[in-house]
Amino acid sequence: MANIRLSLHGISKSFGATRALNDVTLEVAAGEVHAVIGENGAGKSTLLKILSGAHAADAGTMELDGSPYKPAGPLDARKGGIAMIYQEVNLAPHLSVRENILLGSESSTLGWIDATESRRRAQQALAGLGYGHFPLE
Repeated sequence: MANIRLSLHGISKSFGATRALNDVTLEVAAGEVHAVIGENGAGKSTLLKILSGAHAADAGTMELDGSPYKPAGPLDARKGGIAMIYQEVNLAPHLSVRENILLGSESSTLGWIDATESRRRAQQALAGLGYGHFPLE
């Protein structure tokens, strides 16, 4: 039997009179890759926003590695290993490539961003994707 890492059961969400999700169930085992596809308005983004802590479900339960999972927000979800990467390329156009890569997980000491460590981490992330030549600033 597969090692289920993430399970969602009976997830529902409404925005006023609009029912975005109705009784969604999903299980993801270790090593699996899933695509969430559907028409505009099908609830794809809503489901992923619930998973990543940006929205709370109206009903249903989630488990991560066998434990109840109910993130209080995106930072809480990220601490649990769940993060959302939005497809919009211009969410923070005023930030550098380095700042966009590390957005929300900057290296810091006593509240001060460690620029050297931030550059190292961003460069390592780009290199791991085959884009080590890409300028960070």
